This record gives sequence, C-alpha cells and structure tokens, in this order.
Amino acid sequence: MDPESKPTTEDPENEQELQQFIERLDAGEFDGRLFEEIRKLRAEHLARVCRLLSQRKFEGD
Repeated sequence: MDPESKPTTEDPENEQELQQFIERLDAGEFDGRLFEEIRKLRAEHLARVCRLLSQRKFEGD
C-alpha cells in the first residue's frame, strides 16, 4: 500500500468520517450492532473516536 494513499487521523475527510460515525452512534443507528461496527474501524480511528467522545463528556453535553 502506498503510504501517501493511506488515510491518517489528521485527514479532514477522515475526520468527517469519524464525526459521522459518532453522529450515527448518537442516533442509535447501531442498535445491537455496535461491536460489529467497532470491529470495522482501524485501531487508530477507534482511538480517535474514543478521544472525541471523551472530550464531549467534559463539554457538558
């Protein structure tokens, strides 16, 4: 795989994709399938999703 074609967590498109994942999670779209969806995420993306969710906890959601 070409390193330049590999998405990174700093990529704005990737960031938008992760944000959409969180929105879908909030909407209950994964109801009963959450672990299946989490398994599809790459480890670095999962870590980023966790960081984004933990930041929201402190923002007084």
